[in-house]
Amino acid sequence: MPKGEVPNAVNPPKGCRFHPRCPYAMDICKVEEPPKINLDSQHEVSCHLFNK
Repeated sequence: MPKGEVPNAVNPPKGCRFHPRCPYAMDICKVEEPPKINLDSQHEVSCHLFNK
């Protein structure tokens, strides 16, 4: 289970809603919501780590 607080569903944090508890969070995660990226025909991710 990830450490940190679960994001508030009514008032999510700015940027990526998971950045407060993500061990890989970068500065951009705090200010910009990541785009959806298709990994293949059945999987997609919203994460700056996968944004090329």
